[in-house]
Amino acid sequence: MSRGPFGSGRGAASTTCSIDRPGDVQRKCISWWMKEEYEANMEEITRLVHQFILREFLPGEDPSELTDQTPLITGGILDSISTLKLVTFLEGHFGIMVEAYEAGVDHLDTIDQIAALVAEKKNAA
Repeated sequence: MSRGPFGSGRGAASTTCSIDRPGDVQRKCISWWMKEEYEANMEEITRLVHQFILREFLPGEDPSELTDQTPLITGGILDSISTLKLVTFLEGHFGIMVEAYEAGVDHLDTIDQIAALVAEKKNAA
């Protein structure tokens, strides 16, 4: 169980949110919440992208063989057409716009890279 800025939720105090000056609690708690939200989003994005790649490009393959660091483009799993299909999925499912320069090996070669790109774009919106 994740401990929030005020402890475990059972009245336990935490030093995550200290009060040094007015407004500090709010800033620190928002910062903690944003970090927790970002981590949760990354996990969800990673899970969804992993499922999509398995379903669309690796049907019947052992899911444990596809890791978050498996090279997708440089490893030959994604070609130009399947990369476009992935981009279409990302844009439609997550409501983001992938720029042309982002639709390549520098941003889409691993699930980790894909999740980071999606999270960055979602957080920027």
